[in-house]
Formats: sequence, C-alpha cells, structure tokens
Amino acid sequence: MRLANRTREVDFFKKMLRGEISQRILLIQAASGMGKTSLLAEFASLCPVHAEAAILVKINLKSAQTGIAYIFSKLQSRLGEDSFTKFNEALSKFLSAGVEVADNQIEGTENQIQVVLNAESEDIRNFRLSQLQRAFFQDLQAVKKQILMILDTFNEAPINLADWIGGGFLAEVAESNNIRVVIAGQSVPKPTIEWEDLADTHCLDRIDDIEAWHLFVQARGLPFEREAVKAFVRVLNGNPDAIMKVFESQAGGWKHE
Repeated sequence: MRLANRTREVDFFKKMLRGEISQRILLIQAASGMGKTSLLAEFASLCPVHAEAAILVKINLKSAQTGIAYIFSKLQSRLGEDSFTKFNEALSKFLSAGVEVADNQIEGTENQIQVVLNAESEDIRNFRLSQLQRAFFQDLQAVKKQILMILDTFNEAPINLADWIGGGFLAEVAESNNIRVVIAGQSVPKPTIEWEDLADTHCLDRIDDIEAWHLFVQARGLPFEREAVKAFVRVLNGNPDAIMKVFESQAGGWKHE
C-alpha cells in the first residue's frame, strides 16, 4: 500500500500508462525521507493492472557504475537478445571494424559496448554512441508491447550516464510511442526542447494531511486514534519515512503486548 496522500502522482501515472495524456515521461524529485521508494513500488504494482501487456524494466542508477553500457545491457537482459537485431548488428559492425581490445578479451554484451565506446576521440565516441543508440531504439520501437522503464536514484548516476539520460536517451524516448519512463531521485534531468512537452515533474514534499494519515492507518489496521496520528505527524514534521517507522515500531510493540 502506498503512503498517505500521493494521489496526484498515482493518478498521473495511471493516466500515463493508459495513454490518456500526452506525457510519457514522469520525473519524481524528492529529498531523502519523502517516500520516493514507496511511491515507485506502487507504480510497479500498478503496471500490470493498468497496462496488462506492458514490459516493466526497473533500473537502479546507483548500480550503473559502467555507465551507458549498463542501461543497454539491462534492457537487453529484460527483453531478450532476440529483440535487438539492429543493435547487435551495429555492435558487431563496430567490433569487426578494427576496434582494439586489450588482451583480446570481450565477454558479455556490456563489456562489448564499453569497448566500442572507449574511443580516444570524443567525436568518434559520440558518433559510435549515436549509431548504437539509434539502432537500440529502433529495436525498442519494434516491440509490440508497451515498455515501462523506472529509473531510480538519478542523483547517484555517473556523470556521463546522467548527461546521456537527460540528452540522447530521453530524446529517443520522445520518438518512441510505446515507451513510458519514470525517473526519480533527489535530482532529475532538466527538460530540453526535444522532450520537455512530453514530460511532467512532480516534487514530493512532506505529508502533513492528518486525515490522509488517519485513513492510512485504518486501512492497514494499525491501532492509532486520530489524535495519536495527529501527534506523530506534527512531531515528525510530516516526514513520510519517519512517520512510517514510528507507526511500524509502535504497532509492533502493541501486537506483542
């Protein structure tokens, strides 16, 4: 169950999934403790309900220390190698065109992509990336199902990856009608002219709605009256994570009495 009073974000997400609005990119910006993780979990649970045939891909950008190659590799792993004929052809073309490989070792798609992008000249690297990117998204556009990508902890992404996501990646998403993207973090990409019309930014703030929290504890069967809920919310300044921890610890003690 989601945290209390994130109705606006959840309603927007449902409409985005069902194609009822033009936006296909949702940016969730939230300081630590504002319940971002719980909200993303709610989004993931709603995917099969509101987009039955959708393919859900969840990526923690904090883990993407190999950068752009990690994103390509994760999507390939989720959708299957057979879905990426154009991309694999482009990758093979670069590898067979004399790209030097230290110790002649290339194991796994992620390592192959890193080799191709490890060009001495920035111009050459950008050219190779643009070619791989175009082929990759052509393959994604050919998938006959909706694809939902949830990218978390954007603020922890390596700089080159963050720049690419806010640039080439989202520019390609804007051209791909079957792709929906949620990007969340303490910071999020700044909209560019290529995709800003298809994006909406939601900043998560504290939740100090007493009635919403009271309904929340009732729905979960937690043993708190309205006045107790009010006290917790006010003392903790509406911080969702802190409030949840108090509710859970207090309820746990109550169950063991």
